[in-house]
Amino acid sequence: MKTFIKLIVICILLYFQSDLHAIEEIAGVVKSVSDSAVIVEINSYNGPNIGDRVEISDEIPDLGKVALSGTWEVSKAEANSVSVIGKGSDLGTPQPGYSVMIYSTNEIKDIDVKGSHDFYTPPVDNRIIYNDTQSNVPLHSNANGSIHKIWTDFDVFKNGKKGMLIHTKFNIKKCENIQCSFNIEFFNKLKNPLKDFNKRYANEAGNIAIYQTFMPMYADVIFDDFQTFIPYDELHLSGGKHDLIFIVKISDSNNQNYIINSEGTSFYYESPDIDTFKYKGNIQEIWIDHNIIQNRRKGMLIHTKFNAQKLRGVKCALNIYFYDKQGNPLKDFNKSYHTTNGNVSVHENFVPQYDDTTFNDFKLFMPVQELHMTKGKHKLMFIAKLYNYDDKKIFAESKKIYINIG
Repeated sequence: MKTFIKLIVICILLYFQSDLHAIEEIAGVVKSVSDSAVIVEINSYNGPNIGDRVEISDEIPDLGKVALSGTWEVSKAEANSVSVIGKGSDLGTPQPGYSVMIYSTNEIKDIDVKGSHDFYTPPVDNRIIYNDTQSNVPLHSNANGSIHKIWTDFDVFKNGKKGMLIHTKFNIKKCENIQCSFNIEFFNKLKNPLKDFNKRYANEAGNIAIYQTFMPMYADVIFDDFQTFIPYDELHLSGGKHDLIFIVKISDSNNQNYIINSEGTSFYYESPDIDTFKYKGNIQEIWIDHNIIQNRRKGMLIHTKFNAQKLRGVKCALNIYFYDKQGNPLKDFNKSYHTTNGNVSVHENFVPQYDDTTFNDFKLFMPVQELHMTKGKHKLMFIAKLYNYDDKKIFAESKKIYINIG
């Protein structure tokens, strides 16, 4: 009898042991969307497995992070790029910039990468190589490396800001699995550092600088194209022509010692009026189709024509807020279509693809039941607003639109 009981216990333990898997959460972000797959950039050097479960979510103003509907899973993984596909008919619509979490089992595969860093790939219109000859001075007793080339793309847009994208090709040795920092400092032609005034792109001395961390994965790593971006307005220059210099410095973040210093790279910049950098939008027209059925729910389809300028590649949202005829926000009761304040709203994200983008017919569906009105006829109104996630600001607002319900 004791032997039989022991056998049962062993079987139970083996069952649970076989069913327990260490789950690694791999964070990422949606980089692009096509008809066949969602391309995700991950922040991990361990690759997920094909078939791993994926959650795609969006940060909604006044609501927080909300997961898209449907079942998503990994279909392909190469380096830090992962292809994700959806299964089923009731799938949400991902867009670039959405957050991603991959729940991977403990069967982790190593990814063959030379190194890793945050990068941005813009549409390149004009590439200018200024200085291919750099000083390669090892300043750390153990680690060393060299800068092979530096080149710059001008008039690049990132997060709605116009600026310069600096490319650097370099190699670094004896820094495997150590966090390093990549710094670019800016100077005028007299080699005096440019002063910062808003602490956005600044070093500890209060001078203008770009700072980025990275971690080499091997003892000798080559970065063919390490990219750093700075908006023009963060150079804090007055209007007019300026001869400037920048210097690249790479250091061991642990020991605070510089490993590589570049020579100065000269560039020329003419600063226009600061107003040319400002993004803006305009809601031009709104019309409504009533008694529309979607997903077996009756409601209104709200069409909006609007324009967004100087916001190429920036995650934005169209939010619609509902009020009674006196202008009081409608209260939500089921947390389906709502703000964090508990008021009724509906929203949809978008990412402008051009410097001047017009959406001729942007559609939002609002179920009538989600207005939470009593039986009878009601006169209500709503206001549409365009929201910039980066600055967390409303940049356009419609007039009041009155509707009759019931």
